[in-house]
Amino acid sequence: DNVNNFRHIQTMRRVVVSLLVFLIVLSVALPDSSAVYRLGTRKGPEDVLREEDLPERMDALRNGELLAEGGYSAGGVWAKMEAVIDAPPALVWQLFIEANNWKDYGIPFLFDSRAVSREIVDAAQSLSDVNDVYRLIGNRVFDATGNRKEGGQWKAYVFQFVNVKWPLPDRWVINEERYDEPGIKKGIYEASWDMVAGDVKINQGSMVLRPFEDNPQQTRIVYIVNVHPGSWIPRFLMKGVVTKSMPDAIKAIRNAAAKI
Repeated sequence: DNVNNFRHIQTMRRVVVSLLVFLIVLSVALPDSSAVYRLGTRKGPEDVLREEDLPERMDALRNGELLAEGGYSAGGVWAKMEAVIDAPPALVWQLFIEANNWKDYGIPFLFDSRAVSREIVDAAQSLSDVNDVYRLIGNRVFDATGNRKEGGQWKAYVFQFVNVKWPLPDRWVINEERYDEPGIKKGIYEASWDMVAGDVKINQGSMVLRPFEDNPQQTRIVYIVNVHPGSWIPRFLMKGVVTKSMPDAIKAIRNAAAKI
């Protein structure tokens, strides 16, 4: 009887632990019920690179909805976010290129962001601990737009420290941000990025800003990312975090634009 009771207690403990883990996963991976967005089911990022002005899609954007979709890529997970921001593209672009201010916008999981130099990028290649990166940067402050060529192409390096909920680990990355402004007179701005240092496996993406339906006071943003945090994590959990955080990030940008 004692043996049976012990086995029963052990079984119940395993059930309770499994249930707790399941609930934690749900709390991280499921979209916030207050978020208003639509989640698509396309097979890969190549299917969504071309913007589609389908009537139902345009109606959703006019109504302020956030259009999100995502899936699995060869190296991780991808997601696409599309929305309209009630601000001119030039203003939204300014918010984006001012990397030292990103952490103040309320973007989900982003604990810190700051522009860094190429010298820091080179020195950070051998580092894994974020504390060593902070010691490397020290109290130096770099101008995020110091290399800007208005109306041209230019680039910058941006350090980010991401503090994600357990069981996902905290991660840091330095991206090479490539900015493209040849369409500035039409209100069209483009950016793309790839990681050049960090403790993640993949962090890349692209963004396009343009007037929504030729209205210079509204911005249509299309944002695509492909990520892998660099440790063994179920891909469905990675996908859940990415597709949940992107609509919240757009909301943060909307709020930041409204304050200007």
